Order: sequence, then structure tokens, then C-alpha cells
Amino acid sequence: MKNPSNSNTDGDLRSEFRSFALSEGVSESSISNYLNRLSTLETSVFPELSLDIIVLGGRRSVVKKSSAKKSLVVSSSPKNSSFTTVDDIDAAYDVLRVRYSNMSTRRNFLTAILAFLRYTPSLRDDPRAASARARWTEFHGHARAFQESRYKQHMPSERQLEKYVGLDQIDSKYQELKGGDVTNTTLQDSLDILLLSFVLSMPPKRADMGALRIYEDTDPRLSSENYLVLRRASSASSVNATAYIVLNKYKTSASYGRVETDLPHSATADLLDSLRHWPRDYVFVTRRGHNRPFASNNAYGRWVQSVFSRLFGRATGVTMLRHIFITEKVTPGSMNDDELEDIARQMLHSTDLQRKYNWDRAKICETLSQMCEQCTGGKVRTKSMKKRKFGSVVHLPIK
Repeated sequence: MKNPSNSNTDGDLRSEFRSFALSEGVSESSISNYLNRLSTLETSVFPELSLDIIVLGGRRSVVKKSSAKKSLVVSSSPKNSSFTTVDDIDAAYDVLRVRYSNMSTRRNFLTAILAFLRYTPSLRDDPRAASARARWTEFHGHARAFQESRYKQHMPSERQLEKYVGLDQIDSKYQELKGGDVTNTTLQDSLDILLLSFVLSMPPKRADMGALRIYEDTDPRLSSENYLVLRRASSASSVNATAYIVLNKYKTSASYGRVETDLPHSATADLLDSLRHWPRDYVFVTRRGHNRPFASNNAYGRWVQSVFSRLFGRATGVTMLRHIFITEKVTPGSMNDDELEDIARQMLHSTDLQRKYNWDRAKICETLSQMCEQCTGGKVRTKSMKKRKFGSVVHLPIK
């Protein structure tokens, strides 16, 4: 049972956070991501603590499940311990550091904690808030400095290298699945092909495609959801069919507003083929039901990782796909500023982040031989990759 904190329940704090963050211009997508991470902290990392105690700190008492004795030392194996309270922010961070060795993942949790402290007025006014915020900010600064140092090296970590799947590999698998006997036989097969088609056809977005509702022919001009408009030329052929994606809910929506991205013909054809075999209202759906979208960006992101794990043996996620695309397709030395800016805007981030995401191909060429011509003995990219064109993007004024 969780220890009581103050008069506010966790549900009240979440509602307060959401309302105030929205009023301050934080995007729905960012708020959902923050709340999902905070929920993980509360249910998985510190299951015996209320949310305000986690972020503000308190008394620490660690009770091991295998023993009734209390210890004043944070266990090095938090999964095997039950935390009833936390002594201070340092102790809580020690648990996070052990639980999440990946610095990027850890920083995401720290960002969620700081956002919660900033956008929850009743916590912000708590006498413990100033010192808690200062300490969490210090840890966040350390994580950020580590990542900035990594960015400057333009080199992926060893863990990232393990998840790298080159675009040529993705294209080869796509061609294999398209030419196989199991094309669209099951919903899973159909979604596998469609996911790879989208990855190959467009500069990858973040995990904002998990609830992409399909509207036929007419754009409903909604601002409350992400969706795809599909215009069929005829029911028998996809030759003249067109489609475009509309994103309203995403991390940087406050900067870019509503974004429309044309879906290239190859991906449009694959979508129509998938819909003929598996009619549904959403582009990507869960395996639990043929017409159920993913409940959150995190759920969609986990699904993407599961697909790549099954097809390539590597848990490649949406952020990794963005790194891969920029590394293999964005060449600052041969592109002008307008071209770089256009790709950055299609990916809904800045050219500064684009530069940080661009890894030095020469440095990792020996390990990932599919990435560059000199590593493959002069072999060129596959014919289908050469022909593939990326969709255009339209940014509409923010209202």
C-alpha cells in the first residue's frame, strides 16, 4: 500500500499538471509522454511511493522482499526491493541510474520529473520544491552534458550500434516480404510490409503514427487528432490514388502547427493493398484487434521495436530510425541550407538537432559495412532505393 502524501491524490496532481501544462503551451504529445514516464516511475520503479514523494523526496526505508530487515543502503537491484519512502533525491536517482543504464532513457525520465514539478502548481508551491527541482536539474544537466559530448563525436554508442539496421537492409527485407508467398496473409504480415514501406518512403517522424485515422476522399480539417486522407482514383486500381498525412498532435507542434505530408505513391499503393486484405479505420493497429489503434506513442514505439526485432534481430526504434535516415541520407557537405531545412522540417525538428543526429559514416563504416560504398567493395545501393522519392511537406500557419 502506498504511503499517504499530502491532501492531493496522484489523480488530482496529474489532472492539475495536464491542465496547467496545456495552458502554458505544452503539446498534448509531450504531456502524454511525460505522464507515461511518471506512471512507469510510480508503478514499476517505486511501486510503494506516491508521485509527489518520488519527485519531492522524503524519508528512505528499503525493505527487501526476502527479508523483513530494513536497510539504509539503496539496493543495487531495485527490481528485488520494495521502496516505501525515499530519503532524498540522490537516493531516488541512484535507483534510476541502476534501473536505466542508457543515458538517453534516464534523461527522458528526468525531463518528465522536472516538467511535473514545473507545471503542477500545488507541487511548485511545496516548501520542498525548490531544493528538489535544483537537485533534479543538476542530474538532468549531467545527463545532457554526456549526450552533448556524444553528439559532438558524431558516433553512436555501443548499444545504438547493436540496434542499427541500414536502409539497404530494410529495403532488401521489404522486397523479400513483397515478393513472398505470405504477403498480406495475416494482419501482422500486412503491417510489417506497410511499416517498412513508410520507413523507406518518408523521413521518419517520431512515434506519432500509432493512431493515424484514415479518412476517405475528404479532409475533415480536424485539429484534435493525427490522420491520413486517402483519395482513391477507382476501387480497382491504385495507379492514380493519392494520400497525405496530417499531424496535429506531436512533440514540437507548438513550433510547427498543423503539418501535411504527401504520402509517396509506393507507400500509398502498399496502404491500399493492405486495406483491401484487412479493412480498418487506422493505418497501424494493434494485434489485439483489427481496428484498434495504439493507445499511446510509447505503445506504438514498442510495436516498432518488436517488428524490427522479429525481422532483423535488432530492437530498432523510432528514434534510431531517425538517426539512421539522417546518417545515410543527409549529407551537409553536398546539400544547401534550404535542402537541409526542408528535411529537418519534414522530421519536425531543427537543423541543429539534425546535425547532432548525423553520425560520422566513416567512423562506423567498418562495423556497419552496408552504410557506404567504400565498405562494400564499390557496390551501389539497390535499384529500388535509387528510385525511391520522399514525400513533400506543407506547414500551415499556427492558429
